Amino acid sequence: MNTTMTYPKLSDLDTSHPQVGAAVQVAHNWAREKANGNPGISMILSGRYGVGKTHLAKAILWSIRYSPEGLDDIEIPVGRFFLASKLIIELGPFTDDTGMLHHPSPDYFAGDAPIIVLDDVGGQISMPYIKADRQKEEIQARYFLFVDHCLNRETTMWIDDELKVVENPPSLIITTNLDLGGGHGSEFAQHVGGRVWDRLQVMCPAGFMIGLDGVPSWRKKVGGR
Repeated sequence: MNTTMTYPKLSDLDTSHPQVGAAVQVAHNWAREKANGNPGISMILSGRYGVGKTHLAKAILWSIRYSPEGLDDIEIPVGRFFLASKLIIELGPFTDDTGMLHHPSPDYFAGDAPIIVLDDVGGQISMPYIKADRQKEEIQARYFLFVDHCLNRETTMWIDDELKVVENPPSLIITTNLDLGGGHGSEFAQHVGGRVWDRLQVMCPAGFMIGLDGVPSWRKKVGGR
């Protein structure tokens, strides 16, 4: 029995709006940059709820797909998708059933995925066991832990019959409702922290921080879903 897989596509977006059209063009530029040897090129999509940031991010994620062995009629993305607030909580220490304390490695979440979507950075986070006056500091520390790992991720491979360690950063596709204007003073930078903001400047070249603030909400068009 054949199974028809549907997945988010850039062609699903209404590019008649100039900001959406520009964002889709940036996505195509991103694909060319990645194919031309810039594996870690990343982007940030900012704007209010319902303008299509998550759909655009998922379309980029699904732009690199594979068919699991034995399931040639099914395709799934090779990258990973995380709701940012959930990832930040899961990056914290936890106690197993024996009472042993564990500190998760960011590599457990990043793995060797070529694309990682962090959706809704800036969304509300309720951190267990962290005092209210320390939550902002802890959130920033965990974002730094993850983003710094991604920026500096390495892999081992055979090159010219020699085993070598090479840089292998993933592309981060970040969506946020927070404002990006103002550099280190922006809402976004204040949320993730200055160290993370600095690293994202390296990962997101000029033109890959995309604002969609003027785009009308598509959810209102389809009945408020």
